[in-house]
Amino acid sequence: MSNHSLPDPIAALQRLLGSVGSPAFPHDADPEKTIKWIAGQIDKGLCRVFAVHINESLDEEGHKRLVERVCQRIDDPQMIEALQETLAASLQPEFVPLLVNVAFAEIDHILQQAKTLGREENFLHVQCLRVGNEIIVLTDRDPRYEWILPAVQKRLREELAHLHYEPAALETQSLDVSLGHRLRFLDYELRLVKDRHGEMRARYRLVEKSKRRYAPKTRWRLFGRYDPLRFLQPALNWMAKKRSWQIVERACSKANAVQVGWRHLPITLLPVLMLLFGWLSPLALLCLAAIPVCNWRWIVDVLLAGYEKANSIQASWRHLPVTLFPVLLYLFGWRSLIPWLDVVVIFACNWHWGRSILRWMGRHKLDTVMATCAAAALLALSPLLRDIYANRPREEEAVFSRLPAGFYWGEYHGPSWWNGEPTPVTYYGLYVPPHLQGQRGPFPLIVYLHGYGERTKWRIFKAGLPAAIAQRFGINKPNGIFPFVAFFPIDPTGHFQAGSVEVENIMQTLDYVIGRHRIDPARIYLTGISAGGSGVWELAQAYPDRWAAVVPVCSFISPEVEKVRHLPAWIYHGAKDQQAPVERERYLVQQLQAAGAEVHYTEVPNKGHYIWEEAYNPKTLYKWLASKKKE
Repeated sequence: MSNHSLPDPIAALQRLLGSVGSPAFPHDADPEKTIKWIAGQIDKGLCRVFAVHINESLDEEGHKRLVERVCQRIDDPQMIEALQETLAASLQPEFVPLLVNVAFAEIDHILQQAKTLGREENFLHVQCLRVGNEIIVLTDRDPRYEWILPAVQKRLREELAHLHYEPAALETQSLDVSLGHRLRFLDYELRLVKDRHGEMRARYRLVEKSKRRYAPKTRWRLFGRYDPLRFLQPALNWMAKKRSWQIVERACSKANAVQVGWRHLPITLLPVLMLLFGWLSPLALLCLAAIPVCNWRWIVDVLLAGYEKANSIQASWRHLPVTLFPVLLYLFGWRSLIPWLDVVVIFACNWHWGRSILRWMGRHKLDTVMATCAAAALLALSPLLRDIYANRPREEEAVFSRLPAGFYWGEYHGPSWWNGEPTPVTYYGLYVPPHLQGQRGPFPLIVYLHGYGERTKWRIFKAGLPAAIAQRFGINKPNGIFPFVAFFPIDPTGHFQAGSVEVENIMQTLDYVIGRHRIDPARIYLTGISAGGSGVWELAQAYPDRWAAVVPVCSFISPEVEKVRHLPAWIYHGAKDQQAPVERERYLVQQLQAAGAEVHYTEVPNKGHYIWEEAYNPKTLYKWLASKKKE
């Protein structure tokens, strides 16, 4: 049919279209053929995609806006007036594609320019297409042409903004199909899948048959002409511009792009099983082991990707310091000067890296400011972090069948590798009476030194003061509540030898407990049994100003009287002790009394070495300790 036989309005629009320029892309392309063409381009390697769908209904207002956009492209006022009269006289669906081609003439020009810039002899690195109000740009991964896609995105957004399209009406997709993302275009969904030969091929399917492409859209109305959503539209437009909302939207798109199959079932079940049965339960561990078994291809892909990445590195002499750095770090340690000199050599040999870093900082000012603030905060907190990490203290409730509430295991690390020294750990027991927990303090503290047979953390609560607290103190117990915090350090040698590494670590741990549990430094009391009783005199001589009183039970040694005569002491011993003769203890008591020391002596008749219950069960000792305070 010739143009002369067409109706006058359509012929006028065709003449107008011819005056503006012939359309670069067909408006009546078959959707399935178009998708098939896109799939072929993706199979050729054009996997990076930017797609735009203009979701604007052509009701009366939409048609008016389309005419206004067409008028922006026409410079002749008479032709504009004639066009408006023609469209006002007859509003036919056949007009829409002609108007769209005129309105999108500049967009078609942008797409043609992108194809021209992406051409290399007979190969196109960029392909573009517009079908009605849907636009798609495809590029490959060639680094020489990777700038084209962001540039086209920017120009398209500027042109659509120039045409006064609302952001809410623009549905954009920026994705990489090779990463598993799914492309929605022309009511089809397209993605890459492996064929039977293991090669990735583009496959598509029809998702829904809609009439979005500039078809009149009926909007739901409540109570006649009242539209409740029109009041929310400004808020939705404002929200769509916010970066936080864009991040959430991209995250949702990423989640929707995940290809879920039966192999992903263990990944989904793992957190559920860990929550229900515990993270060390057999079911959780079995599910964890099933993940690599069901997804062994992941491991292969990661290894192959690492191998290909290693092969793609262009090594030269400038990379030698980079290669040597982990070796030097392993051989000499990170505190040595040699690895850090190697870092200086790295930047000296690769000075252009600094220029790239500065360029990156210029492009990412917000990230640079945030990183600077984080580094400054880390430097400000480094003294606190150093102390925490250097000692790594940890306390947890002692789950023991016969122990009441208030007993804890603890561990405290000595000078750490942070300072270039070994990392010995001090294990200890602790008793914090329930009635003192949550109070401000300060509290009195009893330091109890165990005997030789209780030198492991599994036996520290078996005898002596811990056993007496568990059996005799507490609510509905014979002695009532225990008025002290008790600290039970463990010396793995069992000797508490003054000057030894173990004793130095115990004293550091004691300082931590004093600060951690709000202990009164003037009310710290020292007691111990057997070898721990000897340790009482050892620590009393080595640290004479730390204790308010001492209580040795069945000690094996005698201290230097001049060093301990200022300390109030209550000495316990068995009259028939065969391991530590009682005569030496009697002589020590006489020496202390002669030196003017405050000393109490209790000799248990008809008892040998094991008199722990006679010493710690009565309340008399604790009343006496509570009355003592260091000057």
